[in-house]
Amino acid sequence: MKKIKLEYIVEHFQNCIEELYVFVDKENMELEAISKEAMNLARTGKKSEEQWMQDQIKSAINVLKDMKNKRFILLPNEDSIELPNLQEDFCYTLDNEDIKQKLLSNISGFGTFRNILEKENLIENWYEFEDGFYVNMAKKWCENNKIEYEI
Repeated sequence: MKKIKLEYIVEHFQNCIEELYVFVDKENMELEAISKEAMNLARTGKKSEEQWMQDQIKSAINVLKDMKNKRFILLPNEDSIELPNLQEDFCYTLDNEDIKQKLLSNISGFGTFRNILEKENLIENWYEFEDGFYVNMAKKWCENNKIEYEI
């Protein structure tokens, strides 16, 4: 049986676009992205003159027709993904109390948090922490939706 690449789900979680519905197609284990506009046109039966939109509408119609069979599983969008305060969580992984406190007091400072990470040579640690969070989120989502994945 085909498996979805976990990186597809991770990338979606990291880069959610508000104007898109993204589905996992369980038949080919690929992602299907459909604009909200195309989905609305498909629901109402309206047409579009633009070729790319016509293709999107066809995809949307396929998804809507298949809702009961559950071939297409909707991925959460940015509105439905609950993100903890990753910056704060990261700070509590640090052993150095001075750096931890400096970062905690600058979480909401525009660019300050990142500047401190760079100055303290922690930027790679931060990216690993953040990536790990999204990988775990993607794994849990796949498991909860009975979607097999490969790393």
